[in-house]
Formats: sequence, structure tokens, C-alpha cells
Amino acid sequence: MAQSFQNLVEMQENSCRLFKDRPIFGTKTDDGFDWITYGQFAALVDDLRGGLARLGIARGEKVAVISGNCVEWAVGCYATYGVGGHYVPMYESQKLSEWEYIIRDSNARLLFVKSPEIYEQVKHLPETLPDLEFVVPMFDAPKLELTYVQLMETGRENPVPALELPSEETMGLIYTSGTTGNPKGVVLTHSNMLTEIISLVKAFEKMMLIPEDVGLSFLPWGHLMGQLEEVHILIYCGFSTGLVRDIKEIPQDLADVKPSLFFGVPRLYTKLYERIIQAIDEKPAVIQWLFHHGIQGNVVPGGETPSFIDRMAHGLAKRILFPKIRAIFGGRLRLAFSGGAALNESVVAFFDAVGIPIYEGYGMTETTMAVTMNSPEGRKLGSVGKMIPNAKVVIDQGLDDMKPGEGEILAYGPLVMKEYHNLPDETQACFTGDGGYRTGDVGRMDEEGFLYLTGRIKEIYKLENGKYVSPGPLEEELKFSPYINQVLIAGQNQRYNIALITPEMEPLLEYAQSAGLDTSTDEWQKSGAIQALFEKEIETYSANFKKFERPGRFRIIWEDWSQDTRLITPTLKLKRRQITQRYSQEIEGLYLNP
Repeated sequence: MAQSFQNLVEMQENSCRLFKDRPIFGTKTDDGFDWITYGQFAALVDDLRGGLARLGIARGEKVAVISGNCVEWAVGCYATYGVGGHYVPMYESQKLSEWEYIIRDSNARLLFVKSPEIYEQVKHLPETLPDLEFVVPMFDAPKLELTYVQLMETGRENPVPALELPSEETMGLIYTSGTTGNPKGVVLTHSNMLTEIISLVKAFEKMMLIPEDVGLSFLPWGHLMGQLEEVHILIYCGFSTGLVRDIKEIPQDLADVKPSLFFGVPRLYTKLYERIIQAIDEKPAVIQWLFHHGIQGNVVPGGETPSFIDRMAHGLAKRILFPKIRAIFGGRLRLAFSGGAALNESVVAFFDAVGIPIYEGYGMTETTMAVTMNSPEGRKLGSVGKMIPNAKVVIDQGLDDMKPGEGEILAYGPLVMKEYHNLPDETQACFTGDGGYRTGDVGRMDEEGFLYLTGRIKEIYKLENGKYVSPGPLEEELKFSPYINQVLIAGQNQRYNIALITPEMEPLLEYAQSAGLDTSTDEWQKSGAIQALFEKEIETYSANFKKFERPGRFRIIWEDWSQDTRLITPTLKLKRRQITQRYSQEIEGLYLNP
């Protein structure tokens, strides 16, 4: 299936010819999903390309966009490529100051905006940003002189062919949301993207990604993972995806779209797992027994051989119980992918047992996403797979304070970014002398070449007693508690670790009411029963960690940690510095008042 293209525009035009009558994007409406075809998508791209050219958007110039996932986003992307421009996506959840920083740093000349509310915030930016000339609404705005629709009409009347671009031409800047400081613009080329696409497709030759496949798109396209999987790989392979309007509607969207492919991040899979476990715990004892033994009876890659009873239970559960669980995901799901961090083995084992294998991978924006991937060719639970074609991964074991076999993960090859935009010193600092990209992640590789993630270098800290702590694995384990939504472990240079916990409010309210607490006011939150509950949850879910790693004290934080509160990135990672700064008094109190 692998095709050779010079740039993403050639890829898009080829697919739109091959699959012109097949659906590509489905937009959620009150009546379901409204689908457009590849042929219709190609016509929209052609029209907008002509409109951009008429405005004078030329090769090398930047076109920025503030929008959620929508047809207009993808059309703007490929129309920009067609005039030789560089696409610069941003999140609707970001602050005005962040949009302004990215637009200024990227030297964007045109800005697309999907939301009327955001348009009102940014429409005056051309007055203060010298490079920004046009702010173009993607919504219906007939009173404005320049809109997305008007650009389309202009382009339809003034068509231009797509430029022939070399493979090393920049395709765009992806600004990493970052957990500290200003975002950095990662410069990626058409070659980076095409190499990644073809490498991943080759890794899954045994379970071919085909035009008949259907996805469900909710990962933000402002992040490379969502963009790569749900726009570029989709177009290369010719499959289609339904565009989620609201994450709360995903259960109904699964039923309506019935996806065969699903792209997610660990937190989403963990939440789905937890909800199903909670539902099973409310079933009769015989169902609970069948479910849990059925999971244990599955033969997992790299795992131990299950007992005869468990294998029998698995066979029975496959016939009468697991099909009902698969139906929650639409009943057709055959491939699920996860990236961004390592998934807990219990979650992977659960999905594997019910017949929905999750293929975990590892990579980052700077490596054009995946450099390793579990695949049908080789898969081990707990790992993030082997190197994909065109990728080279090395473990730098020359660092101090690492366990035997562990070290920083270095990435080499044609998937590694070109540079950080406008940051020559940071670009130079992140590369080794022989061209390896320093990921900042700690990992180890087994004798078969499977990579395991064990932490982040910047997150590892030392306690007062000299012992090193990597907080990420324990945080992920604690989030398996049905009562814990988010948790941050801290303790640098302190006697012991502490935990800041945001609760999962719905199950916690149910617990409080069952315990006879009055939940009509917030007084129940201060009760000894709630404190005792969290003490027990921490003890239970940290049992497999060393004593010095477990939190000695904790504090419940009743504020939500979200993108809205600026404490979590769009990819659901904790902004540690911001959290510790905001709750510095609470943290200090956990040490001053033993």
C-alpha cells in the first residue's frame, strides 16, 4: 500500500482521486452525523487555496488557526500547504496571551478563527502584531468584509494549482503546550510527516488500515498526535472519521458511528476501564466472578499462562459477557491506539481480554510522534513497543542516579524535527553530538527490543534521605481509585512525599450520602469519614510501591484541575510548576503541621 509522495498535498490529491465517493469527515448535528466525501473535500481545498493565493499568501508564510476539530480546520490545513504555506494550529482552550505569543513568534500573516466568542477576543490583534494582516472567521458572518466563505467563493472564481514542493519543505509549526514556560514551535517538514505515516502503516501491514475503517475524532488536532492520526493518516489510507462535538457525547457517538478504529490517550482508556469496573461491581456475584476470572484467563503477550479455571472462565465470558462490553464501543472496534504515556498493564489486559487490543506507542512532537509501537508483529504488555521503520532509539546510560539498564531515551533518524522555531540555543541543547534528540524521558529496553518508560528526567527529584523519586508511575496508579481524579506527588528535598488530590465528585458524593453525611452544604468535605476514605485509597493503590515513595500526608483540593484552570495541558498532563505554585501554602502546611 505504501506510496511515494514528495509532499502532503500530493498525498491528499491522490487519495481524493482514489476515494472520491467515499466519506471522509462526519460533522455532528442534532440529527446525527453529516458526512462529506473525499471528492467534496478536494473541491473545498481547491477553493480555499485559490482564496489564499488571491490574498497573496505565499510560500513560506504562516497561516494560524484557533479551532476545534472540524472540516474547516482540515480544509485550511491542506489549502495552506497548497500555496506553500506553513500551518500553525492553536487550541480554543488557550488564553489570549498564549494565542498572541504563538502568532507573534510564528510571524503568522493570517489567522482563522472558528468560534465567534474567540473572534471577538482576537479581531484587533492586527493592530498590535505587525506580521498579522488578516483575521478570518470560519463561521457565518455576512456583515464582515472577509470570511472563510468569501475566501472560498473568491478561490472558486480564481483557481490556482497546488505548488510542487520539495519533501524537505516545512509543513507547519506545532507549538508544544509545555508544562513550564512559553510553548516552543516545533518545525516539521513534509518529509517528517510522510515518513511517519508510511512507517506506521507498514508496522500495521498485518491488520491493514483500509478505506472501510471508521474512526471517532476527539483528540485535538492542535496536538500532533490527533492531527497525524485523524487527518493525515486518515487521508493516506482513505478511511473516515466522525468529529466529536462534545466529549460528554462520546458514549452516544460510539453507538452512532460504530468505529472500527479508536485513537486515544492513557487517561481516556483508564476512565473507560474504571467506569466498566464500577458497573460490573454492581452486578450479581456470579457476573463479577465470570468477569474477573475471564480477564485473568486471557493469554497476554509476554504474560504467564493462566490457570485452567481462568481459561475456562475466559472462554465463557467471550461468548456471553465480553460482546456486551464491546457493544459499548459500537461493536465494530478492531484496533485501538494509545500514546502520550505508558498505560497501566491492568487497563491493557482488560481491553485485550474483551477483544479490543490496544497498541501502545511512544514518541513526541519533536519526533513526529511515534518512534516505537506495539503492533501485530510484536507486542508486550507494559511496553511501548519496538522501533518502527525509519526510527532509531538508544538508551543513554551515562546519566547519574539511574537504575541499571535505565537512561534517557535518544531518538535518531528522519522522524526527528528540523528545529525549534526562533530558538537556536534550545535546538542545539536538545541534540547530542551525533544527532540524537534528547527526549527527556527515562526508559529501558529489553533483550527483544521492547521499550519501557520509567519516568521523566525533569520530574525525578531527591528526598532529604538521598533517595530518588519518579512521581509519574505512582500518580497513575493512584488514579485507579474511583474517588481520585487527579493527583500530584511532591517532596523534593523533604523528609517524605506529599500528595495533592482532586476528587472524582460523583462517586465521592454517592459515598458521602451512603455514609450518612449531609451533602447539602460543603461541610461534609471536612469530615473524618472522607479523610479516612482517602487514606485507605492511598494505602490500597500505593501498596506495590516502596515505602519512601508513598505519600506521608495528603491534602484534598476541591478545585478542578483542567485546561480552564490552566493546570493541565491539552494532552491532560499536569503543569507541575503551576500546581505547586498555586498550592504552595497547602504544600508547606503538610510539612509544617505534622
